[in-house]
Amino acid sequence: MYKQLRGKEERIIGLETDLERSLKEVAALRKDLDNVLKERDIMREESEQLGWEIMRLNTEVEAFKKKVEKLDEDVMIKDGQISILKESLDDFDFLEKP
Repeated sequence: MYKQLRGKEERIIGLETDLERSLKEVAALRKDLDNVLKERDIMREESEQLGWEIMRLNTEVEAFKKKVEKLDEDVMIKDGQISILKESLDDFDFLEKP
C-alpha cells in the first residue's frame, strides 16, 4: 500500500510538472498570439491604406488617359490644319508659276 501511495504521489508530481510546463507554454503562446494579432491589425490597416492609394492612382490614370486622348485629338486637328495650309501653299505656288 505504501508502494501504491508512493507511486501515486510520483504520478501526481509528474502531472504537476507537466501542468506547470503546459501553463508556461500557454503563456508563451498567448504572448505570441498577442503579437500576431497586433501584426495582423497593422497589416490590415496598411492594406486598407494601400487600397485607397490604388483607387486614387487608378483615378489619376483614367484622368491622364483622357488628357492623352484629348491631346491626340488636338494633334490630329493640327495635322489636318497643317495639311490644309500645305495644300493652300501648293495651290498658291501653282498659281504664281508661269
